[in-house]
Amino acid sequence: MIKTHHIILIFIPAILLVGITLFIRIIQYQSLYQKDTQVVTNNENNLPIPIFSDDAIIGDKRAPITLIAFEDLGCEACAAQNILFDELLAKYPKKVKIIWKGLPVTRFPVATDQAHEYAYCAALQNKFVPFKQQVYANNSNLTPAIVEQMAVEAGVNIDKVETCIATGAPQQYIENTKQLAKILQIQSVPTVFYNGEQIEEPTSLAGWERLLEL
Repeated sequence: MIKTHHIILIFIPAILLVGITLFIRIIQYQSLYQKDTQVVTNNENNLPIPIFSDDAIIGDKRAPITLIAFEDLGCEACAAQNILFDELLAKYPKKVKIIWKGLPVTRFPVATDQAHEYAYCAALQNKFVPFKQQVYANNSNLTPAIVEQMAVEAGVNIDKVETCIATGAPQQYIENTKQLAKILQIQSVPTVFYNGEQIEEPTSLAGWERLLEL
């Protein structure tokens, strides 16, 4: 018969492992909104969600269907959603476009703010999509050196990125997006809006086709 203290010794490591895993998941993402905020209902574009002039647009700007996606480059679920978006845009290049709002919330193992600053500056060089693809394919550890390497591989001019970051524009864009996320009471990423409503993101291309009636 196994003695009681032996059983306890067996279960303690398992309990500690579960606790550590839960703690990491809690600190990995920072809180996104405060309960005393209110939802935006109007803007100059007659859309419930304000579109910033420096939001990245993926797809044909003239496409009639608009999805507004709040995503973090360090988010695994966002990377998975990105694959579906690629399939959707490839199949319906003239019907769907995505307004991409970078929302860096990952804090562990590395904060993703710098990756989002690079994404902002890459967009100014018309390199946002290749940079985003590089990052989402390898987003488990976005250290400064790795982010810069990904930017180079995506064809981004690093000297121009450094000049861009020095202006403070990327940081201001990130802050504006964070404030908007709080106002909209966004609780997680990815969060997608369609026709002014937050939706539950489909997990397949067929699901997106049904939702968008394609």
